[in-house]
This record gives sequence, C-alpha cells and structure tokens, in this order.
Amino acid sequence: MAYSEDGYEWKPLNGNKTFLKPKAGKDKLMYDPCIILGPEGRFHMVWTVSWNDKVIGYASSKDLIHWSEQQETPVMLLKEAEKNSWAPEIFFGPK
Repeated sequence: MAYSEDGYEWKPLNGNKTFLKPKAGKDKLMYDPCIILGPEGRFHMVWTVSWNDKVIGYASSKDLIHWSEQQETPVMLLKEAEKNSWAPEIFFGPK
C-alpha cells in the first residue's frame, strides 16, 4: 500500500511491506483490489485470486492494517461457459 497527496508521487506505507498476504484462491494472487468503506465504518475489500478460478477474495478491516481471515467467495458457478472471475467491484446502496 502507498499514499499520495497529489496522485503523482506515491510513498510506501509499512516500510514497503505488505499488510495482507494473499491466501485465497488456487493461485493466491491479489490483483484488482477494490476497497470501500461500509456504512458500519468497516472497510471491505474484494480482489482477483486467480486467472482460472470462479471465486474472488474477500476480507474486511477496521483500520486497513489488521484484516479479517480471507474468504473465497464463489461467483459465476452456475455459468459453465465462464472460465474465471476478474476485477470484482463492490458498493453499498442506501438500503
């Protein structure tokens, strides 16, 4: 993780070490992360876990440093023609 005050120059956090090592999915990847702040004040993240799997990763955090256990969330299982799930995004609606 890194931060930027202008969107051009980025500074690494945590001594340039990871806060969350990928453990979900066959390939244990963490690509295309999408993080949102939920209405309960908790951060929720989903990500691509594999190039050839029909699951996405999920974890949550109160502070973006300490994360819940990673979960594999199955998607597209009923679509036999689909080969994978990439670049997931999440959002919360008012309901």
